Amino acid sequence: MTAGERKILRAKLLAEQNGICPVCGHDSDYCYFHARNIEHPGECRKQPVVVLEHNHMHCKMGCEVCIRGVVHHACNRFIAFIEANPQAHDRIMTPWLRDFLARGGKA
Repeated sequence: MTAGERKILRAKLLAEQNGICPVCGHDSDYCYFHARNIEHPGECRKQPVVVLEHNHMHCKMGCEVCIRGVVHHACNRFIAFIEANPQAHDRIMTPWLRDFLARGGKA
């Protein structure tokens, strides 16, 4: 996929998701501290929903087959942790997360 194709796909998926990260359920106005009612000095560090999350077992950069959705950077790291630590699956996996990870082409 070219950068332009990725940009178009990102915009399409984000519109389908109504601007919401499918992993955590928050939009691009998400602030970790506000979400937990924690006061903090200065500006909020909002996380945009911009990462094309994909099945790394399918291909390295992601393609239309293996891209599962558009997520926050932190949520993408969470998915990477889950996939890299299969011993955590039984403790962390929910039916929804199992279904989300099953999206995308298989290797």
